[in-house]
Amino acid sequence: MNNPERAGPCLTESTAVELLAGTLSAESSAEVDRHVDACPACRRILGMLARTRSGGGSFGHTPDGASDASSVHDPPLPRGTRVGRFRLIEPLGAGGMGIVYRAEDPDLARDVAVKLVRVAGAGLSREHASERLIQEAQLLARLDSPFVVTVHEAGRYGEDIYVALELLEGGTLREWLTTPRSWREVRDVFVMAAHGLAAAHDIGLVHRDFKLDNVLVTRSGRAKVTDFGLAKDRHAAGVTTAGTGAVLAEHGGDSALVGTPGYVAPEVLAGRASTPASDQYSFAASLYQALTGRLPSAMPSIDRPARAPRWLGTVLRRALDADAARRYPSMAALTDALQPGPSRIARSAWLAGATALSAIAAVALVRATDDRHEVDVCDTARQELAGLWSPGRRARLADRVRSLGPRGEQLADTVRSTVDDYTKQWTASRVESCTATASGGQRHTDALAEQNACLERARYGLEITLTAIEKATAKSVGAIPDLLGGLRSVYDCADAALFTDQAPVAASERARVEPVRRAVAALDAKLRMGEYEVVERELASLVPTARALAHPAAIAEALLLASEVDVRFGRYDQAVDHAYEALWEAEAASAHRHAVQIWTAIVRIESVRLGPRGRDVAGPVLARTMRHSEAALRRLRARSSKPHPDLDLRYDQQVAAASIVLGKYDEAAEAAERAIRHAEVIGGRYLQEIGNSSSARQDRGASRPFRGGRASVS
Repeated sequence: MNNPERAGPCLTESTAVELLAGTLSAESSAEVDRHVDACPACRRILGMLARTRSGGGSFGHTPDGASDASSVHDPPLPRGTRVGRFRLIEPLGAGGMGIVYRAEDPDLARDVAVKLVRVAGAGLSREHASERLIQEAQLLARLDSPFVVTVHEAGRYGEDIYVALELLEGGTLREWLTTPRSWREVRDVFVMAAHGLAAAHDIGLVHRDFKLDNVLVTRSGRAKVTDFGLAKDRHAAGVTTAGTGAVLAEHGGDSALVGTPGYVAPEVLAGRASTPASDQYSFAASLYQALTGRLPSAMPSIDRPARAPRWLGTVLRRALDADAARRYPSMAALTDALQPGPSRIARSAWLAGATALSAIAAVALVRATDDRHEVDVCDTARQELAGLWSPGRRARLADRVRSLGPRGEQLADTVRSTVDDYTKQWTASRVESCTATASGGQRHTDALAEQNACLERARYGLEITLTAIEKATAKSVGAIPDLLGGLRSVYDCADAALFTDQAPVAASERARVEPVRRAVAALDAKLRMGEYEVVERELASLVPTARALAHPAAIAEALLLASEVDVRFGRYDQAVDHAYEALWEAEAASAHRHAVQIWTAIVRIESVRLGPRGRDVAGPVLARTMRHSEAALRRLRARSSKPHPDLDLRYDQQVAAASIVLGKYDEAAEAAERAIRHAEVIGGRYLQEIGNSSSARQDRGASRPFRGGRASVS
């Protein structure tokens, strides 16, 4: 029998199908034959596949006399075609089952990926295709993990099916590996994918086809598991969806082999059901392949990858054990094993109720482990924005802004330094969260999840801000400072303690809420770029959508944006009403920082609204709202373990503005000076936002009254 290592890699699903269909070249067929002679796993797969094809199984079946899978290569649909509510922009790629397009979601002001699945190519009967694809979407919508591709919607398009998914800029893990990577880089990306699989297992899903092609890596280095088309709900007997990448699907009511040759666990090859343990095997086979360039099934034994440390080889051997019972008890346990530094050791010490002395010993052990393995579990966190704000994009954006005329020349350096500072703050918060998690801190799991979701929203806000600046024109360049001022404060996410007061958000609820919150952020950027009418029109449908979710924080964000739109149009009475509605929702959500921000906005709006009416009218209202704003700030400080200098700055800015309206110029100057000191401490973009306060400082002792003017609500 030939040595499998010399007989070539295990078969892919496309090679297996081409072999049985007789479309493989003679040279390739001979090479496959040599491999199959030496590989029992591939022989078994080919035999089962042949029986399924000849027995009328679902794989490769063309229903109702329709054309075969080659029909998926018909010309792509033209730009502007509506699929559901989505407008197609351009094709992104095609596969054996259909075409994936970039598309616009006009309702939520975002781009998405729309996968148009040809029913004939999928091997599904048309009467069952819709049900199966919608089941897939429902299963995925239950997942709440930053390491799993989000599914937004599924539906019919003519006789075909579409699925709308989160649009990711990047490529597959297989493509990512074409660039030389260190074993640490590979390990870190696989740890993210492991978290995605663990999240699926936590809600009862088994992927059943994990492999390099079913993990996407974004430009920022984030790994996301995708193509759960074979996912099986362990908690719902008989509920299975047939999706992309299957070697064999369930057919005729009998369980058949599902997965991709070379990645399938031995027990599944033997005819047993897929489980989280079989996903673990597929994961480990993929990691082994990423490190060595070959699948473990092509080896007579599982050896340590030559370019990886000994401990990693030990981890892989256990995860690839032929006996599922001897593998790690869960993907979470495997994830810990892949991070032998603080993630496992310190957590064990703390969970065991370590004394101060044993905790010190644990830290020493962590350091020794780190020195030996050179492991830093938070390296990935430090690099998460590397793709979003790369040196190349940094230079291109500055050049783009400079090209917009004299104002652009003035703003180019400001844009670059502001985003530099913001990315440093964001990364520091992400690393702090990662470090606390890895060291086994006793922070509440729900609070930590909310903190990470907050950072994800901040990241998204940065992304849409950069995109908006790239699209700026000579006419709109003056709006760039306002756009930068609208970046979500990283301080919003800095203190996990603030999230402990908030009700936990279920995975299914988060999947519905986050797209709305992102849509609000996208509209805010449009508002700051001067697209007032567009924002007002789109917000008219978004606010009812937010209300229907019954999620107070999302409603508060939408209503505060509605208030800002009112201000831009000079509708100050409506702006106040919307702001108070937003405040009530924020307080209902225990969103303490957001409540302070809204009170500060109310002070600002009231200063503009009532200033022209005279001090007798404005005085009592402004005094009352300023007291409420100060009280909200005190409540925040009492609940928070960290300072909030950005809110202190905003508060003092509005005190200065309100004091000018009331003719209290000394108080205005003092508040302006405090705001300047806060900005100097914080640095970055906040130094660009104190022009009004600086003017008040220079005008200290002036006797002229403030006569109103338009304020912007940030």
